[in-house]
Amino acid sequence: MNRLLRSLFSNRLNKKCMLRSCFVCLLLVTVSGLLIPRYCPAQEIPKPVKWSSTVSPRPFKAGDTLSLRFTGVLENQWFIYATDNDTLDYVSPAVFKFTPHPSYGLLGSPASLNVVLHRDDLLEEDFRVLKNDAVFLQKVIVRRLPLRIDARLDYTLSKEEDEEGTVVVLEELFKIR
Repeated sequence: MNRLLRSLFSNRLNKKCMLRSCFVCLLLVTVSGLLIPRYCPAQEIPKPVKWSSTVSPRPFKAGDTLSLRFTGVLENQWFIYATDNDTLDYVSPAVFKFTPHPSYGLLGSPASLNVVLHRDDLLEEDFRVLKNDAVFLQKVIVRRLPLRIDARLDYTLSKEEDEEGTVVVLEELFKIR
């Protein structure tokens, strides 16, 4: 093997051919990288929900129990899978991940409010979903001030009566101070 490589690279002609080949390959990669996004744009991922969060009661002090309310206003025909869908093999339920911080403690798990049953005829299964206004509630206890809560919501959206079976997995970040 070493002899073969030495013979290939020992000849000046082979070196020139190798350099030309490398240059052409590099040129093709560069040009395709510039042209492909322009002529083949990536499909835009829909985000049919607008999120907000509120804390009550306000003002609060150390030792108080607070309700964190996360509300997503959904566009028409879209729905989010609830936090308590534990038998889903096809889509993920909504999952909150709270970054630990000494200023608060979680009390229980996040709850999905205003849940309705949605029948998926294709999968022949009923799912617990949130439509129109998706609301999640989490109780926390304030351990010390200033309060600092960072949360991430991973959720799955689907569209009703969609023949293409559109499913979108998204995340939303919340900062509560």
